Amino acid sequence: MVQWFDMWSVENPSEREEIQKEGLRESVSAILELIHQEAKIVPLERIFLGGISQGCATANLALLCGGMKLGGFVGLCSWMPLRAGVLDIASDHQPGLSNSSVSKRLRELLDIKPQDPEGNDKNVLSTPIFLSHSVNDEVVPIQNGRLLRDSLETLGMKVTWREYEDGGHWIYEPEDENI
Repeated sequence: MVQWFDMWSVENPSEREEIQKEGLRESVSAILELIHQEAKIVPLERIFLGGISQGCATANLALLCGGMKLGGFVGLCSWMPLRAGVLDIASDHQPGLSNSSVSKRLRELLDIKPQDPEGNDKNVLSTPIFLSHSVNDEVVPIQNGRLLRDSLETLGMKVTWREYEDGGHWIYEPEDENI
């Protein structure tokens, strides 16, 4: 897949967000369906989700919409799509609710049908997260990656974050054992 969803600008992903929703809805729904199919074979705690750049942005929303605790999430060189909506949901979120308010409201934002069975915030928000971004990324500014990290932390997720001086817009292979 060349592109997960249409967007106006990777430098400023909040610009013209309305054009992103249709593609995000389709891609997130496809990822969630794939996770449900895999979960029939492999336990959820052994399923990892991740991506680089736009793939990470899409996978991140799929994780949040799914309401399931997965084995982990790995995201590289990315951003939080529909960030204003996510932060609005986060401001209303009360940790410990038995319903799936974050996941449910994100699905409503994207007009995604409810999952069966629905997950809950406690599950999805406890999924381990690893994010990294190179300072010299010429495609997606590192500030966008920092905002992704901050958004997930605002939701109550624990994020392991790594910044690398070099690596550009790709997978940085550290010489130490950070990953």
